[in-house]
Amino acid sequence: MNAKKKVIFSAGGTGGHVYPALAIAKNLILENYDVLWIGTTRGLEKKIIEAESINIKYINFQGIRNKGFITILKSPFLLLRACYQVYKIYKFYKPDLTICFGGYVTVPCGLISFLKKIPLFIHEQNSVLGLSNKILSLFSQKTLMGYRKPGSKYLYSGNPMRESINRISKKEKNFKNNLNILVLGGSLGAKVFNERIPFAAKQLIEKYKIKNLEIVHQAGKTHGIAQDNYKKLNINCNVKEYIDNIQEYYEWCDIVICRSGAISLAELMTVGIPSISIPYKYATDNHQYHNAKLLSDAGALVLMDENLFDGYSLAEKIYKIISVKNLYKKIHNNTRNFSHFHSKEKILGEIKKHFKNNI
Repeated sequence: MNAKKKVIFSAGGTGGHVYPALAIAKNLILENYDVLWIGTTRGLEKKIIEAESINIKYINFQGIRNKGFITILKSPFLLLRACYQVYKIYKFYKPDLTICFGGYVTVPCGLISFLKKIPLFIHEQNSVLGLSNKILSLFSQKTLMGYRKPGSKYLYSGNPMRESINRISKKEKNFKNNLNILVLGGSLGAKVFNERIPFAAKQLIEKYKIKNLEIVHQAGKTHGIAQDNYKKLNINCNVKEYIDNIQEYYEWCDIVICRSGAISLAELMTVGIPSISIPYKYATDNHQYHNAKLLSDAGALVLMDENLFDGYSLAEKIYKIISVKNLYKKIHNNTRNFSHFHSKEKILGEIKKHFKNNI
């Protein structure tokens, strides 16, 4: 009987890195692969991966961006310590493949894979490589991209979606005087959304005569501020701190207003919901802008600059989407060109192909 193939996963920090990796790891476990996760106790992976009962080992490492001069000076020593910790894990576990999905924790894992001549795959969720993946792409056997870019030398795979997202099928909508809007402000909330979207709602009702306007606004930790702003303008809105069953709201809504994180946009492209995306202008390497620009250029969403974003212009763009003949349908159809429906199968296929070719 063949021994189980051993695969080390590394992804950390945010859900944008962890969840796509988790989707692949769970499938490999179901197919009798031996999976080990390497992360840090600082990142979201500690909570998520432990909850999934996946074997996880922790190392001591941290990113250096925006951490101050002292941390930058210490960074070579921190990296050496982390590499030594990873080396000990690899020596005991003896993996056949390493797969990294981004985040600073992946750097020592990728470096040790290279030094020990263990094949390395990396996956980038955004339309441009983050710093960790830029470094690891120099050593990786395969670099998989979450977004298709013309002329890219890397392999397009898309971003793995949850099954509940893949099952949603949006139908064409005929607008009269009703409109359902979903606002996604992220776990920390978006101050600019809390301040300006209530006024846009008021414009839609008073200027554009949308009589039956329903809004669900996910505002994270700032949900109280958002609720107060809607109340001041006498706008009825269902403000939530967090949405667990996001698939139900995707099925309900007509338009989404959101930031431009890779996974959020991938979900909207897969489901086929027209959206207005306002990139977070302080995102690392301006990756949110690049994500949204790629899709905007293809007519798959409407891009708004945060510096030019106000209630008047937002209401105008929302009304244009639903009132200009065939525009809503056109955006909906364009999202399908960026659907991530089969992404999980593509990535799993590359892993299996690797093992088949290296028996």
